[in-house]
Amino acid sequence: MWLAIGDIVQEHGGSNALGAVVGVASHGAGRFVLVDFPGIGVRPMAPDVLTVAARRAAPASLGRGLVALSALVVAVFVTYVSCRAAYEAGAGWPLAFLAGHGAFAAVVTTHRGLQRLTGPRRFRI
Repeated sequence: MWLAIGDIVQEHGGSNALGAVVGVASHGAGRFVLVDFPGIGVRPMAPDVLTVAARRAAPASLGRGLVALSALVVAVFVTYVSCRAAYEAGAGWPLAFLAGHGAFAAVVTTHRGLQRLTGPRRFRI
């Protein structure tokens, strides 16, 4: 199971209460997930008795938004250059369109890959 700080989990059986993951603790017998239950407090629990109810979505920061906007601008520019180059090389409009689509996809894929590398981390439990 992959968990991140802030994920909402539910306990099997017993109370069925929802709690937020606040940490991971290592112990001689294995790893435990620290779960904060409202009104109860923080309890260490074995990961096999938990079910993920909701994933925490990281709030978008201004820096991430500006990087995404600049990636979009670069992708549109590269698309235009690629379409023009293919069209001037003698390609018809379908091939020029595909060249532009490929250039756009290359920039967007690179941006998404870098975003995944710098995104929030999940812990293997």
